[in-house]
This record gives sequence, C-alpha cells and structure tokens, in this order.
Amino acid sequence: MRYIRIVRNVHLWVGVILSFFILIESFTGLIQSEPWIIGADQSQIHDNLSSFAHFTNSVHEGKIGTYNLKWVIDITAIGLIILTLTGIYLSVPFLRFRRNH
Repeated sequence: MRYIRIVRNVHLWVGVILSFFILIESFTGLIQSEPWIIGADQSQIHDNLSSFAHFTNSVHEGKIGTYNLKWVIDITAIGLIILTLTGIYLSVPFLRFRRNH
C-alpha cells in the first residue's frame, strides 16, 4: 500500500508541474495539424510563411528566439512517460477491484 501512495504523489506532482508545458505542446501541435484555426492553410505551415507557424515549429524544436530550450521538450516527454506509467500502475488495482465486485 505504501508504494501506491508514493506513486500517487509522483503522478500528482509530475502532472501538476508539467501541465503547463503539456498544454503548450498540445496547443502548438494542434495549430500545426489544423492551421485553419489561425487562418492559415497547410502550405503556409510547411513553407514557414506564417510567423505563428514558424513560432509553433520552433517551440516543437525547443527553440524560442535565441534560446535553445530543447531540454524543456525532453523533460516534458519524460514526464509524459512517467505520467503514463504511474497512471497504468494506479489503474490496475482499481480495475481488479471493480472486476471482483
């Protein structure tokens, strides 16, 4: 039972800390896949004609202006892996309990 409490706390705090970065990545990824949201078409996204499209591409590469923030993207990816694994770990006992009752 102690491990579940530790995993639950890890899951909670990793989720809270990374939620801002996950939101940014999700939003910019949505803009890249659905450029009509910002009034652009797909050719503008690929040709980098739109300044916002260029910004979203840069964010996904971990570059904002002259800053190289690739490490933020890497930490976000690692955090998503941790959230997924801890979520699965927390779900298994719950699903077993539901199946038995």
